[in-house]
Amino acid sequence: MIPNLRVTKLSDEPDDRHGAARSYCLKIIKDFYNIDYTPAWHADLDSLITSSRTNWYSSLNRGAFWLCQNEAGDILGTCGIYNMYWKPDTLYRLMPYYPDSTAVCQLSRMYIREDMRGRGIGRKLEAEAISEAVRLNYRDIYLHADAEARDTLAFWDARQYVRIGHNEELHIVDYNKKLHP
Repeated sequence: MIPNLRVTKLSDEPDDRHGAARSYCLKIIKDFYNIDYTPAWHADLDSLITSSRTNWYSSLNRGAFWLCQNEAGDILGTCGIYNMYWKPDTLYRLMPYYPDSTAVCQLSRMYIREDMRGRGIGRKLEAEAISEAVRLNYRDIYLHADAEARDTLAFWDARQYVRIGHNEELHIVDYNKKLHP
C-alpha cells in the first residue's frame, strides 16, 4: 500500500472534484480502451456534475462515488456504485439473476492509474463500495469487465466475484457478488 493515500466519498452536490473525477475516468477510458466520449455510454459520468436528483451516484439515488488521491491531490483511482434502475437494458438482460431490481447495485468506474496498479488501491476502493452497498441494503453487486482485459478479470476473480455471463456482442464478462445470505 502507498503511504498517505486519501479515499474520499464525493458529496451529493457537485464541486470541482466531481468534474475532476469525470475527466479522469474519460481519460482512462480513452487511453486504456481507445473509446471516445459517447453520451449514451458515459451518462453516469455526466451525471456526476449534475444535481443530486439526477446524479446516479448520489445518496439520494442509493449511490456513491469515491476518489483515491495522493497527498498532492492527484487522482490515483476511482470507483462508484449506483442503482441498476439507471440501466434498464442491462437490468432487463440480467433479469434472471436479479428478479428484485431494487436489491442490486452496479459497481462501476473502477479505474486505477496504470502506474499505481497492483498496490492495493483497487482493493481499498472495492472495500468502500461493498461497505456502502451493504449500508444501503443492497443484496448483490453487479459489474461487468472487458472480456479482453485479463488483469481486470483476474482481479475480480480473486475478489470472489462470480462470473454470471459473457456478452459476446458487448465484449464483456458479467460478474456478481452476494452481499447478504
